[in-house]
Amino acid sequence: MKALLLAACLLALAEPVAAQPCPLDGGNAPLALHKSWIMEGWERNEGDPTFVFAEKMSRYYDVKAPRGVFYDNFAPGPTQLFDNAAV
Repeated sequence: MKALLLAACLLALAEPVAAQPCPLDGGNAPLALHKSWIMEGWERNEGDPTFVFAEKMSRYYDVKAPRGVFYDNFAPGPTQLFDNAAV
């Protein structure tokens, strides 16, 4: 499961990472981004406001110009690998 999540994260970030230098430490390092994507991005507690993908996940996804293949059912755009959450 962790490998699948890591692969999804790497694929989602592959184009921007290839286009710019990758920080080795700090909040924008791959490990820190992966941790915040899972632990903060998808975190939802009882009583939280409605989850709005574009607001909460815009740090991890290019919601204005979605390109690529995403391995989750929530990514913006028509190029998701799966179109059924039950699969």
